[in-house]
Amino acid sequence: MRAKKQEIVASLKGVFSKSAAVIMMHNRGLSVAEFRDLRKKISASDGSCLVVKNSLARVALEGLAYESSLAGRFSGPVILIFCDHNDPVALIKVLVNLSKINGKIALLCGAIGSTLLEEETIRNMALLPSLNELRAKIVAALNAPVVRLVQLLKAPGEQLARVLKLHSDGESV
Repeated sequence: MRAKKQEIVASLKGVFSKSAAVIMMHNRGLSVAEFRDLRKKISASDGSCLVVKNSLARVALEGLAYESSLAGRFSGPVILIFCDHNDPVALIKVLVNLSKINGKIALLCGAIGSTLLEEETIRNMALLPSLNELRAKIVAALNAPVVRLVQLLKAPGEQLARVLKLHSDGESV
């Protein structure tokens, strides 16, 4: 049995080390169907979740960046959510929304590297735009002056064309 636990710890250590962020949620009695639905929604946001014994999770954290922020936070039934990409805000938005909808799960805390994220910080992060939204805003901001310049350069030509058209139609200007 000890070999099996060592295998779980090694696997969990690999998942922790590959994750951009880790969020902990308290499980207050999710049914199997509810947990399956939770897992699907998390996967759709490029995340993954695990339920493991707290003692094994603490051992897996040893020597990792998350150890200082998360090791002392394991109590009760905990769901570990791992952000598998560099935009944790998109996943956090989904988790905050799920915790509002389903009273059987609650945000506990999270971490990005050794930085602890308290529940309130996680909820505030959900209000931030995602990385893709920020990229779209930057592109729009960079594109706006160019569009305005084209409109300004195009306007005199259009006005001249209207005057010539009116003149050729015999109307007075």
